[in-house]
Amino acid sequence: MTVRAPWVAAPQRRVSAFIPCSRVDLAPSALASFLSLELLLAPPALGQSPATSPTPSLEQAEALAAKGKTKRAIALYEQLAAPTQPVFIRRGALGALFRLDPTGAEPRILKVLHSQDDVLKPVAIAEIATLPAPDASKRFGQEMPRLQPDEQIWLIQALAGRGDTDARAAIRAAVGAADVTVRLAAIGAVGELEDAGAVASLVSALASARDAVERRKLEFALAGLKGGDATDQAILGEFKPSSPATKQVLIAVLVRRQCHAAVPTLLSAAGGSDPAVVPAAFEGLGKLAAADDLPAMLNALVGLQAVEARPDAENAVIAALTRSDNPAQSAEAVWNLLVRTPEVEARCSLLRLLPACPDAKGLLALNAARQDSDPALRETAV
Repeated sequence: MTVRAPWVAAPQRRVSAFIPCSRVDLAPSALASFLSLELLLAPPALGQSPATSPTPSLEQAEALAAKGKTKRAIALYEQLAAPTQPVFIRRGALGALFRLDPTGAEPRILKVLHSQDDVLKPVAIAEIATLPAPDASKRFGQEMPRLQPDEQIWLIQALAGRGDTDARAAIRAAVGAADVTVRLAAIGAVGELEDAGAVASLVSALASARDAVERRKLEFALAGLKGGDATDQAILGEFKPSSPATKQVLIAVLVRRQCHAAVPTLLSAAGGSDPAVVPAAFEGLGKLAAADDLPAMLNALVGLQAVEARPDAENAVIAALTRSDNPAQSAEAVWNLLVRTPEVEARCSLLRLLPACPDAKGLLALNAARQDSDPALRETAV
């Protein structure tokens, strides 16, 4: 008597045989479908005889294909892909048809996409990544608006695997999709595939982002764009006309990209009056500024218009001072500005910088401030 092992004990056939991996993040619904597919593709449990195996017809089709009887195998696989068959058999059969009959792959994919066959759509869409036709990306990218959100995410994944010009264009268009999960998948793919040419579309999406999660995703996408200096310049070109909220994100992007060329733009922003942009600009300067930029940073601090940003501005300058290879030179710069600055608040800011670059002149300045007639200066020096 044949003992039937429990189905759950069966070793699994990896889903990667049908759905190639990609760098695009999947929505939970898409991931769940793929995991379900992996379980459904498990072969019969060890110990089952062919007579009791749940997939005898699949085995017969595989045997025909192995013997080179391709036409007969294709005919059998087509029967096994019919809606009357179990899910795992249908999906396995469709994957086998793609391998045995590559010339018929595109028509089969389109037939599935235009149907209501939710069982076969994950397998069909995943196959798009491997199609050899150079115009396949354009043809299937046009199908995007007609698909459901989880299907659009699978298509973004497949197109990202192709990575050609038409594939990237279709993914960029999906950045403006109505469904948030589709937008997030498209944004992530653009960040990995694109360069300076995608900056404008991502910044536009940033301006209309609907929540913090989407803004964060766009920040990482912009920071991850290829293209080096050209991309940095494209981002800087979008800075001035952007809203304060967008400017804050762009500053974070420029810092992530370690874009020292952004220093002049950040200095200009630090001299503004927006209470959100000014501290962000100083924070960026604190991370990007070099020793040569210190005098300009000090001048921006002294001329600060957004007074509520003073603590952030001071911390940013201190961060730049502590990175200096020449503390004496830094102290000299602070000292020289201190003796020329009449405004009490600005003088207090400069005094608070001196511990970050200690030297004899700085100590003298602090001692002198302790004797000053202004109580704010005396308190700061102490």
